[in-house]
Amino acid sequence: MICGDSKRLQSLEGRLLPLLSEITGHASFEDFGILPKPRSVTFQGPLLLARGEALLDFSAFPAPHTLSAANLPGASLHTSAPLCLTVENEDVFLELAKRNPGVLLVLTSFPGSATLQFLSLLPAALPFHHFGDTDPAGFDILRDLRAKTGREVRPFLMDFRPSESAPLLSPEELLILERLTGANELQRAPSPARRHPARKPERGLRTGVHPCRGSDRCPPHSHLRIDPLTRLHERSAPSTSFHLPTMIDLSKSILLLALAGLSSAEPANRYLAYPQVSNRSEGLAWPKGQAIPTFATPAPVQDTIMIQDLSKDEQITFSALQGRVNRKQPRLFLANRRSEEGPFTWLETAGLDRKMFAPQTKHDLLAKYAAEIDGVVLYNPDLSPHYRNLAGTLAPQLNAIPVTPAIYEEIKKAGIDLKVLEDLTKLTLTTPLEIYGHMLEHYWPKSEKRIILSSKPHDERGGGDYHHTRDIAAATGAAVVWLDTRVPEERDLLRRFFAGMKAGDAIALGWYATERTGITTASEFGIGTMPSDHFMNASVLAGTDHKIKIPAVPKKPALQNKVYVAIFISDGDNIQYNQHAMRRNWDRISGDRGKVPLNWTIAPGLVDIAPVIMNYYYGSATPQDCFVTGPSGMGYLMPTNTLIEPGAPLGESLKDPAMMDGYTRMTETYLQRSGLRVVTIWDDASSPLRAAYERNCRNLYGATVQNFKDQPSVAGSVENDRVPFDKLQIPYTGSYEHIVGSLSRNIRHWDGAAPLFLSYQVDVWGQMRANRVIELRDQMEREFPGKVEFVRADHYFNLHNEAKGLAHNLSMSPDTKGPEELLDGTAATLWTADSPGEQTAQFDLGMNRQLKRVVIRHAGDSGMDPSLNTRSLVLESSTDGQEWKQLAAHEDNRDNVSDLDLEPKDAKHLRIRISNPGSDSIARIADVEIFGSKP
Repeated sequence: MICGDSKRLQSLEGRLLPLLSEITGHASFEDFGILPKPRSVTFQGPLLLARGEALLDFSAFPAPHTLSAANLPGASLHTSAPLCLTVENEDVFLELAKRNPGVLLVLTSFPGSATLQFLSLLPAALPFHHFGDTDPAGFDILRDLRAKTGREVRPFLMDFRPSESAPLLSPEELLILERLTGANELQRAPSPARRHPARKPERGLRTGVHPCRGSDRCPPHSHLRIDPLTRLHERSAPSTSFHLPTMIDLSKSILLLALAGLSSAEPANRYLAYPQVSNRSEGLAWPKGQAIPTFATPAPVQDTIMIQDLSKDEQITFSALQGRVNRKQPRLFLANRRSEEGPFTWLETAGLDRKMFAPQTKHDLLAKYAAEIDGVVLYNPDLSPHYRNLAGTLAPQLNAIPVTPAIYEEIKKAGIDLKVLEDLTKLTLTTPLEIYGHMLEHYWPKSEKRIILSSKPHDERGGGDYHHTRDIAAATGAAVVWLDTRVPEERDLLRRFFAGMKAGDAIALGWYATERTGITTASEFGIGTMPSDHFMNASVLAGTDHKIKIPAVPKKPALQNKVYVAIFISDGDNIQYNQHAMRRNWDRISGDRGKVPLNWTIAPGLVDIAPVIMNYYYGSATPQDCFVTGPSGMGYLMPTNTLIEPGAPLGESLKDPAMMDGYTRMTETYLQRSGLRVVTIWDDASSPLRAAYERNCRNLYGATVQNFKDQPSVAGSVENDRVPFDKLQIPYTGSYEHIVGSLSRNIRHWDGAAPLFLSYQVDVWGQMRANRVIELRDQMEREFPGKVEFVRADHYFNLHNEAKGLAHNLSMSPDTKGPEELLDGTAATLWTADSPGEQTAQFDLGMNRQLKRVVIRHAGDSGMDPSLNTRSLVLESSTDGQEWKQLAAHEDNRDNVSDLDLEPKDAKHLRIRISNPGSDSIARIADVEIFGSKP
């Protein structure tokens, strides 16, 4: 034995190891069987750990648990607890764990790596509180928790009073205190609800006692929401002293009572915040959780060249140049004279002009921007066309453009001097497995992992893709691959790329060898795909105005005992369809739109990659046009495949709960940003995935599921009495006769005992255009007069919940009255009040309802400065409009949205009282959603 103290041994490590190495040849303690103690975290409370397909439910075991850090990588954590309470003192932790208060308890002082990893895996919306000693070291732990977790950790019962009998602080404590008060490191905490009077001490700072010590009763909330450290900045009160909360001076009953009060005093805000997006003048912005970066506002005049004037490999070169140039500001546009909507339609819609470059002046265009790149990467497509993708992946890492030797010679003849930074023509690899294996080993580690582009570099079995969306890969440094997902070995190699990406942070662009073999492969990893093998100029359109003008939602029809029909139009997940065919069809049928409710699938990712496209459809929509996401949220995901296709396995592809959470959380962000409230899922969603949608997608009204073989396993359901999953009667209906026959049969078999809800999806490429849907509606009215009503998807799911006695959005009910700006379903309109004192917004629900949830969208959600968000408000309800009772209080709000679950309460009236409207004292609310049901 070297010494009897492991800490002493650790301190001597630097001196011992060189000596041991010299004597024995071994250079680590492990070689001698001396192993470091694994880092671990100790916790107690409701917690579900998921890792791969394995699930471990700790809530079934009442005692505390210790979990090694080695078990956390690749895991996801889920909890039903209302909050997480970190506890400094082990005795206090054990006593609380014994009482099992229903919160998630974590034992920690200064958090170690295992604790930090554990806390980082907990849900982002989970409130965090810390119960620690109120000496300077205790507050330093609170500071450290906030700094290292990045969370708004609030102090719990860390209150204090001056005391003349307490011992003096030590010099070390005074140093900590001085650092804390001078650094202002803890000013993010809530402001104190009240202050205790300070008295001048006789002998400096002292530790103190709890204000309730020695008393029989302690008000349960008397010490909640008090930030003691704000007092540390009051130099006029140097007598402040400290309280060390242990079980000796704080009774168990008081502690548990306060903890119960904390769990229920204020409902947690269930809003999932996301980074705000705004227009930029230069460069990219790409915060975590955003699928596609925000580009700068495009230059008013775009340098433009037709792709038909470029060879295939020149398209490779110029699309890469476009991406590198447009990183700073979009200035380069590649036009296609064969585009269905017209070569310059979207350029003109965005209010941009163009300067054309002819084939003979293409090198002038390259020369104009040559100074913005550092050189070229040479590749030889004759050896293998896949070198186009290999060069396209490497080039942005070097701020270069990919060129063939022939193109490089033309560039030099034009007087453009660009260095060869890498010569891939020296490689002798020929097969896709060899080339992309080389990419995986050498270039993938430096590639951007939030985007991958699957782009076909040859014309075998149909045309290749030589410029579509390659500008985004060049701008971001994303890898460009083409692996045939019908070939098992190539599909396995593609899996290795997807394994390096994270569900919820990543997206795929492009397309695959076949739809279901490719989409299911990406879906295994929770990665959605934005089909874009014909999408153009993403690096220009991604810089257009990012303020999404979400259209108002009309009032839903009053619920009656009839058949409600929702018609969904397919293929909107496909952003190239949004860009090309949809624009042509949309404009062509403008005379028919508005005559019947139509539910248009659209890609929510347009808010990033082409906000001008989304805003065009939103701005020209009628009240009968409703938009929903294409499958299955943020990017095309196929969590369950029901259709036989060679190489595509049947059944579930997405099985990992952590990946389910990642994908659905990302979907929620884009539901919020796009204003979409309904998801269409291809094909089916497993029970855990449906639960993930309900848990993570608070903006979701409902979803459709489908199958192509009418398997009984695909069925409708309602998750947590909130989100319906409706099985489509027919997916991808191609003919009028097919849908007429199905709809007529269903209506004839309806027993009339309760409303019937029928959803259909029509094939956008088939017969069922808007005029045929109008014809269908008219035929149903003739055959079943007064019994059938076609409705918008958002109305459909809210009517469904109303009919089932479940909570639904009362704000869209014709019975609900209140400020119109707050009931129109969009944050684009704003209610304001600037009268002195407290401001109030009041609603009459028309009849008694059982209120269950309220969502309040503040100024920041309408695009204004978040400092103008309502800071403090109280929700009150009344049955008669005279006597009011408090439902909830939301204080110290910093979020753009307050999403508050309520204890069910019967009421006919609701009002919002605003005591702190924001930084300029003007109350602003963009929208209010009131969820309730029949009492």
